[in-house]
Amino acid sequence: MFAPRCLATSIVVITTRHGIVIGADGKFVTKGNPAIPANTKISLLPNKIVIADAGLENLNVPGGSSYSFDSLVEYLRSNASSRTSVTDMVAMTERRLSQVFESFDDTVLKSGVLKAENLPPPGNAVLELYIAGYEHGHPLAYLIELDIDWLALHLKAPVESIVCPNPARTSLCLYWTGGAQHGIVDLVMGVQTKGVQRAVDTIPVEIEALNKDQDLPLSQTVLLGHGLLDIEVEASPETIGYPLTIFAITPSGTRKHTYADSLK
Repeated sequence: MFAPRCLATSIVVITTRHGIVIGADGKFVTKGNPAIPANTKISLLPNKIVIADAGLENLNVPGGSSYSFDSLVEYLRSNASSRTSVTDMVAMTERRLSQVFESFDDTVLKSGVLKAENLPPPGNAVLELYIAGYEHGHPLAYLIELDIDWLALHLKAPVESIVCPNPARTSLCLYWTGGAQHGIVDLVMGVQTKGVQRAVDTIPVEIEALNKDQDLPLSQTVLLGHGLLDIEVEASPETIGYPLTIFAITPSGTRKHTYADSLK
């Protein structure tokens, strides 16, 4: 039986001159079944590099293609070192994905076991992986996308892009992916939902800094990441939820924060 797992997720990446904050929610969803808690969407790799999964966490076709985020993390940890750069890790990830998904067209797409409705809307993204860390003393975050061409029944080669730094912002670079309702979009657009108002009331200084692209200490940037993930949980509680896992990365080290509930 074809078994995709993790149909929605929320990931936030914020870079500042003080460090990188990257966080993910901890709820997994199997289509047709209730959401179940987990916390393996985000992991620490060698050289203070963090990888986060915003696509399918697990894909298993008996006799065909198999993929899991955990196995990818294990491979990267085994093959990387303290000298591996962020760009090196991206290239290593892309090579591994090409190997793992080599037979995907025949065993999954052309056999018809996977349909667009099995994937998060709009139904073409198999994987979105975020890789963040320091390179040459500067914060750097990549997005790797693995998409399907449904007309050709073909899985495209991995495509990479830099999401942070963003030349449009000076102090706080924010990139996120979220659930169907995109609660952070409501914040950015000024829509006063319950989740947005709670965040504004709880971390007003951090929200103002985000809106005005102002500098924030790393501890407050972690609070901002927590608050933004809270907004996404509020917007899509059926697919996005606690615990939240947030990594704060600096050139000197990495600290992991885990939260079982929203900011109070």
